[in-house]
Amino acid sequence: MSAKPFPTDRRMLAAQMCHLLAYSAEDPSVSLEHLGKAAKQIAEFLLSEDAELERHLGSPRLRVIDGGRR
Repeated sequence: MSAKPFPTDRRMLAAQMCHLLAYSAEDPSVSLEHLGKAAKQIAEFLLSEDAELERHLGSPRLRVIDGGRR
């Protein structure tokens, strides 16, 4: 079984992405525009998890059932 290049856990992946961004920030050949775009993509990636959860969970489906106390 081969190792994956990035972990599948979203938090670990986000941490690695931030490390790559930090290393790139030290490289003067990387423009600030590219750093900003990468930072924005990381933020969108992190925020998309919350949006996905809300979409999947949605509001609970409640309904009234017939019956009563017994």
